[in-house]
Amino acid sequence: MTKTGNPCFGAKSLTSAQKKNRLIVHLLNATVREPGEVQVLGQCNIKIRKDFLKPRTPIQFWPARKRLKIEDESEYWQVVAPKTRIHEIVVFE
Repeated sequence: MTKTGNPCFGAKSLTSAQKKNRLIVHLLNATVREPGEVQVLGQCNIKIRKDFLKPRTPIQFWPARKRLKIEDESEYWQVVAPKTRIHEIVVFE
């Protein structure tokens, strides 16, 4: 799994857990230094190798629930995650 396309690339950390045919991706904003001081980060492209995960429906799970578009990119599936204020969760089910 990779993340690309964000000018604040180093400011997002990516973790994932795969369980029961579900992939959970957490995007964490590492720029938060003081309470109330948050630099909102731009969209993040999440690319997942096709041999790692079959196409599924990506859903922004937190902070708001909405379906995200998945694109076929040769050897990868790509999803554009929304802007990250503090924490975003994207679930592939």
